[in-house]
Amino acid sequence: ESEVRFLSKIASKMFLWSKNIVWKNSNFPQINDSLNLNTIKNDFLLKYLIFLNVKGINENNLLVSNYLKFFSNDNYETIFKIHSFSPYYQPGHSHSDNLSVLLCVQNYEILVDPGYSTYLNNKKRILQRSTHYHNTVSIDNINSSNVWSSFRVGKRYKLVKSNYDTDISSAKICYANRSISHLRSLNYSTNKIFVSDEISVNSKSSLNWHFHPDCKVTELKNNTFLIERDNVLLEMSFSGKIFDIKIVPYQYCVDYNKEKLSLKLEIKFKFKIQTSIFIHGV
Repeated sequence: ESEVRFLSKIASKMFLWSKNIVWKNSNFPQINDSLNLNTIKNDFLLKYLIFLNVKGINENNLLVSNYLKFFSNDNYETIFKIHSFSPYYQPGHSHSDNLSVLLCVQNYEILVDPGYSTYLNNKKRILQRSTHYHNTVSIDNINSSNVWSSFRVGKRYKLVKSNYDTDISSAKICYANRSISHLRSLNYSTNKIFVSDEISVNSKSSLNWHFHPDCKVTELKNNTFLIERDNVLLEMSFSGKIFDIKIVPYQYCVDYNKEKLSLKLEIKFKFKIQTSIFIHGV
């Protein structure tokens, strides 16, 4: 009986993580070594856990493990990574995705995590785990944590502080081997999101925003871009000490050894930059 209670408690925790991290469209975000492929939906899991009489499966939690989930009614959802590797003692499937942000608008995924397509110890595996391959800032083209080989992690970035509320959240980290800090703040409203990034050193920094393969990205003017996916329309604009901004291709992972050509924005800047996201029709 004690083993049943123990397993029931673990099952409840696992389901709550799944329930709170999943998008409203029932898709899982491709966080770390995960793919939204042939996953068992939460509705099925819930029915099965009720059948097994597992308790504590109806809780809601904004902070899901290392990720902060935010909802704006039925308009959009964001996921913001604000803590370090998990589990701490076995980070082999983790990526160096410090302070990464994902965005889903009206059930359409817009800003995505590229995911992974291989476990081989090669350049592609290293790239897919890198800071540069996530929706965050890469400083001097180095990783915030020392990810190496297929499943290895050396020194890790340190979380200095974090705050989160219903309309604002922020976190600050220090890089593993450098005296570099990155502060990211998010401000939310009904149809706008403001993402502010501040770097502590005078280094070349690169801000990357990866889009879902079904997104069309069009450059307008004054560092403003139009993002379209089906009926979803939004604008992204950038301000700060910007040196270069361009649309570049990348490979979005859809399965093992299978990728799809997608687009991302890469912005070169120094010290500070603000990303403003305006969602049309909301």
